[in-house]
Amino acid sequence: MNDIELKTRAISWICKRSRELKTRPYSISAQEVATAVGGYAGSVGRVADDIVAELGLQGLPIRYVRSARPCRFELLRKAA
Repeated sequence: MNDIELKTRAISWICKRSRELKTRPYSISAQEVATAVGGYAGSVGRVADDIVAELGLQGLPIRYVRSARPCRFELLRKAA
């Protein structure tokens, strides 16, 4: 799977997952995303900035934390 396919699948999966989750903030590991979309955690980390940028444009407050182990996406509270 190339980076564009991985990014597209990860974006749609994270959007779907964020609609299911009611509590914020919530963490999703890169491994969890990779398992759900059929990729590798390292590949998800490589395109994480693009995923965060695209989801930010869609209005989903999210960030990618590289300093934590395992690396993870954090769904943040929506601004009031």
